[in-house]
Amino acid sequence: MELLAKRRDELLEAIDAIQQGANADTKSTAGDKHETARAMAQLEVEMLSKQLGEINKSVDLLKRIPIRNTSDTVQPGSVVETSIGTFYLSVGLGNIQVDGKTIMAISIESPLAKAILGKKSGENIEWRGDTIKILFTEN
Repeated sequence: MELLAKRRDELLEAIDAIQQGANADTKSTAGDKHETARAMAQLEVEMLSKQLGEINKSVDLLKRIPIRNTSDTVQPGSVVETSIGTFYLSVGLGNIQVDGKTIMAISIESPLAKAILGKKSGENIEWRGDTIKILFTEN
């Protein structure tokens, strides 16, 4: 949640800076150059707003994932240690550091997460021609 909040704040700051820059251009520029600059600023704001929408969706999804669960199978919110790395099945945040250990936070909608969901410690899955062993899962 902290990573998503930080990214959301960065996006809001970037949007604000672009809008302030566009407003400043209004006062100092005229003609076609002004229109081009405003259009480019608007496109950038739209792109950042789309990213902000994705962050908000991720926050909503993360809020719905149970923090602790007593299941012995891999579920959304599970931390899964495999023969190729450790994964947190939640939202796609990439590598995160937890207690000095690198964990890849992947979306529960990703193909790898879908292949792992429902499996238990000790089971194998076939993934892109390789066999991946689930060593440990913690819910």
